[in-house]
Amino acid sequence: CLPNPYWESSLRALSGREIGGTRDYRFSTGGPAILSSLPFEGHRSIAEDQVFILTLDAAPDETSVVANSGFSVPGIKDRVGLRILRGEEREQVLATQPWLLEREPDPSRHLLVQAVQRLPVKARVGLVWGRGIRSLSGVAVERDQVLAFETRAAFLAEFGCERESP
Repeated sequence: CLPNPYWESSLRALSGREIGGTRDYRFSTGGPAILSSLPFEGHRSIAEDQVFILTLDAAPDETSVVANSGFSVPGIKDRVGLRILRGEEREQVLATQPWLLEREPDPSRHLLVQAVQRLPVKARVGLVWGRGIRSLSGVAVERDQVLAFETRAAFLAEFGCERESP
């Protein structure tokens, strides 16, 4: 907030007494946050190579997204990195969800990401939107935002024969 000389000299209580105290206030809106995701948080059968459509409250600095986010997977020590889909690949995925662009028409608010490696089957996966991700104006996320998912089970086909003597 910028100082206002009018407020400095005329801020008084109804009794006429001058009001003192702090006159410099600061706040932060925080860095870009995930408002929603497709698939929705908590989905229990995502694909091992799932593409996530993240709707954000502000356009992010994509370099900071790649550097500070990824996937946490039990049994894998380090965070699995992510890549951002761009160009024709991005447009093809968004074309499958036309209602999404009607709800939020600003394309910079949709970020499409995918793990850099296939995720294990039937695993709990956390998409970590990490501390340090910045908006285009430079405001950084102060703490991790984690969306929980679970990958689908492996495909299984069973055959049987009910005849006693095949």
